[in-house]
Amino acid sequence: MDSQGGLQHHYSIDITSILSVMDPLGILWHPIMTKGQDFASLVVYVGFLWDLQCHTVLLLEKKHLKYLDKTQAFQALVKLKVSRKDILSIHGTL
Repeated sequence: MDSQGGLQHHYSIDITSILSVMDPLGILWHPIMTKGQDFASLVVYVGFLWDLQCHTVLLLEKKHLKYLDKTQAFQALVKLKVSRKDILSIHGTL
């Protein structure tokens, strides 16, 4: 158990083990250095920082600023006529 009373999981498998099994099978795998990452409890995926051990997800600063710009631009449009496309775009973002 961890300090918060939850179970900690430890696996004897790492990315090298997986690649050694997949290589003889001919299964393609992107090189970790160009696309992907090794196993860890703290990972960045789709613009979020996932902390698997603490069960939290944070929005990265780059994505935060992108969404902030988009919502501010939308707010400026609200004073004018807003298209369905604009509504769908901001809805998809949020």
